[in-house]
Amino acid sequence: MTHTIELIQKYILEFHTVKLNENLTNKNINYYDLSNKKSHVIGNLQLTKSGKLIKYMYSGNKDKVLKHSLDENELLEITDTLIKTVYKKLDLTLSSILMTNYNYKVFYEEKETKYNLKLPETGIYMRLDLSGNLLELESKIDKYEVIYPDQIITVEEAKRVHLNSLNLDLKISKIKNQEHYQLYYRINEMVKHIPASGEEIGELISTKQKLKGLEPFETSSKNLFRVLGLDDSYQRVGKRNKRNCKIELWSKLAKKNVSPLNYDVNKSQLGVIKYKINKHTNQIVQINDGERLEQVYNQEITKKEAFNQALDFLFTIYPKADELFDILELDIDNQVDHDLKYEPNYLFYFNQIHDSIEIENQVAYVGVGKYTKMINKFCATTITEKELCHINVFATVSESEAKELYAQDFIMELAFKKKIQESGHIIYELIYQPVFSNEKLNANLIDAHTGILYES
Repeated sequence: MTHTIELIQKYILEFHTVKLNENLTNKNINYYDLSNKKSHVIGNLQLTKSGKLIKYMYSGNKDKVLKHSLDENELLEITDTLIKTVYKKLDLTLSSILMTNYNYKVFYEEKETKYNLKLPETGIYMRLDLSGNLLELESKIDKYEVIYPDQIITVEEAKRVHLNSLNLDLKISKIKNQEHYQLYYRINEMVKHIPASGEEIGELISTKQKLKGLEPFETSSKNLFRVLGLDDSYQRVGKRNKRNCKIELWSKLAKKNVSPLNYDVNKSQLGVIKYKINKHTNQIVQINDGERLEQVYNQEITKKEAFNQALDFLFTIYPKADELFDILELDIDNQVDHDLKYEPNYLFYFNQIHDSIEIENQVAYVGVGKYTKMINKFCATTITEKELCHINVFATVSESEAKELYAQDFIMELAFKKKIQESGHIIYELIYQPVFSNEKLNANLIDAHTGILYES
């Protein structure tokens, strides 16, 4: 134990003393405080009763001028020395090293011997400044069991099982750092890994949304004010022009009773309904109702009534809404602030489509008051048909070709997966997992015209 503390002290930033913290007690752990010359605590240590280092944290002055910045090799000499000296009985291997503007973050993981594979979420994490002073250390040394199957399937068999699990759908999406939406095959369902034994399929990931087509709907009125629920008791109390939109504020209260006015449409203001309106199309793109529910209502409207009210509004805003949206089948009600007595909502979600193809991450929602039937929440999608007209919705690459291109871009590799059983017992199971080329960690989009794979 003394030897471990002396070793750690070599890599601590400033002069200090180490003292056992007798206020913290644990039958398995000893806690130590590090104090500077002024007796201020600048860090702490946690060691097992046998002297194994569990955790170290420096909390002193981290802004001292660095004497000399170490390169990666010099830094690893320090961390390797610490590992080999403090954790000499463990088979640890460097997993990764990350350099930031101020720190090095270094990860070591344990290895098992039969397949010489790393065991995820084991080992040691260290954070050091650029001069090699130790700022943080944490060991993840839990008891675990490694499970080996009696026999394992071949790499080819694992790849075949993985490919057979794929479920592809055409979607319109936009990759990070790209300007325009394009047509892709989205891998909606796939197995994250294949058990090396081949006995059962691995963990299933599904990104497919439940969408249902909209039917044409005849609106109750061409008067938008009537559809919104704005009668003669409401008056406009404020208006502000912005670059591409205008904000209108409406209320039953006099302007002096709701001042000062807040034109941030993302924030509710008590007694005020906020409308954000597109200047170019004159369409409402956002609604935020901050009115109190002043009177007592004995009965809620039904969800079907609320849905028809939402459609009445949606088709008033978008006369061809059935060609622009699918219903996204979610059942999420708005949060209710009981103190302010805001009216609770039925919330309905609509996913934008283009030529009947889903546009990813373009969801509009409409909130209908459960008592008043007021349209008190709304947020439109942000992409316009003009931005989509360049898309060729007829895929050049077939679905089977997309799967073949996908198959060419990855190999299956053995690895261990951590599982925690209900009893808390940790086991590691041998699996196959797909490893992609070009540093794609999890390719799940295939360009429907070029066949290029992307990670969304």
